[in-house]
Amino acid sequence: MAEITLCESQVLEPQGIKVGRRLGSAVFDAKKDDGTSVVLKAGSNLPLRNVLVNNEHAVFKSIPPHANICRPFDYFMANSISGEIPVLAFPYIDGKGLDEAVLLYSCEDDGDKKFFKALSGGLAGLKHIHDNGFLHLDIKPQNIMVDNSGAGILIDLGGSRRMNGDCPSDLANMSYGTLDYFPPELVALKNLSARSDVYQFGATILSCLCGKTFYPLSGIGGCILPDYHRPFDLNDVCPSLKEYPDLKVFLQRARSKNPEQRPSVDDLSALVNEHAKYFSARPDHARLLPKNTYVRGQLEDYDEDVNI
Repeated sequence: MAEITLCESQVLEPQGIKVGRRLGSAVFDAKKDDGTSVVLKAGSNLPLRNVLVNNEHAVFKSIPPHANICRPFDYFMANSISGEIPVLAFPYIDGKGLDEAVLLYSCEDDGDKKFFKALSGGLAGLKHIHDNGFLHLDIKPQNIMVDNSGAGILIDLGGSRRMNGDCPSDLANMSYGTLDYFPPELVALKNLSARSDVYQFGATILSCLCGKTFYPLSGIGGCILPDYHRPFDLNDVCPSLKEYPDLKVFLQRARSKNPEQRPSVDDLSALVNEHAKYFSARPDHARLLPKNTYVRGQLEDYDEDVNI
């Protein structure tokens, strides 16, 4: 059993693994004894963190490996000051999240081409999850890693559910994810489907283009949720979409409150592939990502996951 001490949100010196900096909520980079870089996703004294780690472990038992999904290579229980906690160990991806990658793409002449290459990889991972009977349900730019070859790799299946909405863990009665990317059915935990992921993938595209998702957040009934009655005007928040009417129409459909009115995953795949081919073949295309204007901090989404 690994020895991990949790103190003020830091993981210190587990047996066989030297833990470094904190990367996110209960996520840490680390090195094995042989010097191999890894990433640890640890539970905590908060029950939800343990549920998410255990849920992701259970999901991966049912999903075979895929090049565009970051898969854990180990699961173990560790000792902490609050008792035993579950830990997942993942291979380290040498790259950055799509939210950071687009900051670089906006300054590069072939940035649109690179952007859609990364989207294509993330979409390939998503389709593999769907083909094996699961939904992701927490798609956002931060959960598509871009490795040094430019490939998109989908991460963080902690909030995943089966296609019928069931969970392989105790997450079943909780709405979990990132507020800006919540489709209405995830709030209600009803009618979840592959089109719920299409909603989030569309919101991810728009967020990368302009720093906005489909709806502003608002205090509703004591909770902060997307205000589904006040969609952003796509022409205002992302003027470059005027040059790409097919993409604009797709995003307008993807944000529909009724899942049946959204595009299918096949529609999403066709859109991404067509744009990837276009940007590869036409270096003189009208720019989609705003050139040299995308500044760090423009993304206005809540990076922390929540449950409601």
